[in-house]
Amino acid sequence: MTYDFDCIATGVGSMPLTDPEQAVRLSLAYLFEAPIWPQLPRRSFHEHMDAQYSESMPGLIVDEAKWKIYVDTAGDLSPELEKFYERYLAKDYGFFGISEGYAAAFPVFLRLLREGLPANMRYIKGQITGPLTM
Repeated sequence: MTYDFDCIATGVGSMPLTDPEQAVRLSLAYLFEAPIWPQLPRRSFHEHMDAQYSESMPGLIVDEAKWKIYVDTAGDLSPELEKFYERYLAKDYGFFGISEGYAAAFPVFLRLLREGLPANMRYIKGQITGPLTM
């Protein structure tokens, strides 16, 4: 299988905006072949790439005031880690979902795509952090 990208435009993911509707509409208007669902770190620290995927992590502390996340290892994380792993094994995808508080533009992106895809859209770009980042 081969893909012919022909240097189409897309984005890195983050946009310096706070309005989800505006961000998604810009993505669909200007990145119409490969639009992104925008992350909005200026809107909230929860939308920062490290925090955005952290909602379900056991022992995670989100310090919005200091714009920092970390794992609190002072206590025994075994019960939380066990529940986390059980949900993974059960394929409980809802548990691992990203809420609107952490990705305000994502539901807007889905809604606007359902209303009509850009005429020349070939791909959709999303972004996640990997295990090394976390």
